[in-house]
Amino acid sequence: MDHKQASEIIARYKAGTCTAEEKALLQNWILYGEFDGLKYTAAEILADVKEIDSRIAAGTSSKAKLWLRIAGIAAAVTAMVFGIWFLTQDKPGVEYVKDIAPGGNRATLTVQGKTISLSNNKTGIVVGQDLKYSDGTQDPALARAISAKGAESSLVTAATPKGGTYFIVLQDGTKAWLNADSKLEFFSSYANKTQRLVKLTGEAYFEVAKDVARPFIVNSSGQQVEVLGTHFNVNAYNEEPLVRTTLLEGSVAVRGSTNTVVLKPNQQSAVAGNGSIAVKPVDPSEALAWKSGRFIFNNTSMQVVMRQIARWYDVEVAYQDEDLKNKLLDGSVSRYGNVSGILNAISQTGAARFKIDNRKIIVIK
Repeated sequence: MDHKQASEIIARYKAGTCTAEEKALLQNWILYGEFDGLKYTAAEILADVKEIDSRIAAGTSSKAKLWLRIAGIAAAVTAMVFGIWFLTQDKPGVEYVKDIAPGGNRATLTVQGKTISLSNNKTGIVVGQDLKYSDGTQDPALARAISAKGAESSLVTAATPKGGTYFIVLQDGTKAWLNADSKLEFFSSYANKTQRLVKLTGEAYFEVAKDVARPFIVNSSGQQVEVLGTHFNVNAYNEEPLVRTTLLEGSVAVRGSTNTVVLKPNQQSAVAGNGSIAVKPVDPSEALAWKSGRFIFNNTSMQVVMRQIARWYDVEVAYQDEDLKNKLLDGSVSRYGNVSGILNAISQTGAARFKIDNRKIIVIK
């Protein structure tokens, strides 16, 4: 892309007529320095968006923000301005010798005690009479696993490591997306079973195939979710203090040790360690951000943010000062860039700076 094409995109951006893809491209030019080959300087782009930025500057609050949560063009422009600001500063917000790449398609499948490493070049698998990748291709190791004697009704475990994600279609047609550092246990066949039972550790988004005769049940730490057919997300990481279930479509019954609640769309339940359940209305896009390839934070503490980053980038996190854990952040950023990109964005809020030491991120003042 040449300078003229870049200028045309920026002109459409200012006029509010550019496409979502062009907005994302322009944001990446700034946040990740991907405009270098365009012979288009940060100062030139900053001048082009200065007029729009001035209109939203009055909305900036004292709370740390990656960028303002304003719908449409304003949010993207603010994000770009933060990126430009970073590029023009002398003191970097992130110190590192070697950057860290984001996670990708990584998972294992265990059937009858045998563990298979799934292809990193594929996005998912389909469980049926045989096992195949979601693009229809076969793999000899998968074929042998499911055709083994007794495997047709055996327990299957799909697991993603830190920095991994994978898509699974269960035998009944239910779709499940596993986030990083997660494990889903299920049966290779639900024929002759009265329930479709799965067990989750970590986080997954489910689109459950409807079956009135056989409810779909997700067991996770401290809770049980029962549905007939619906779309929902369960966050049940061991290191998180609450198990959160977010409903997008249909209805689900969430059972803790003390009571049961029925969620409606755009509601989220939170099950505490004592089994109590709290319900609140939410914007489900925040809970589903990981599936869409983004981090979204809404008044989120630094320690929660860094736990998400640690899982996706497979890193360890340490804090120079315990008070840094309680810094609050708002904003949205892509999961597909190197870790320095998101750390740079956070650092420009003034909440903290960062040092990357091999696969360890140190949060510093």
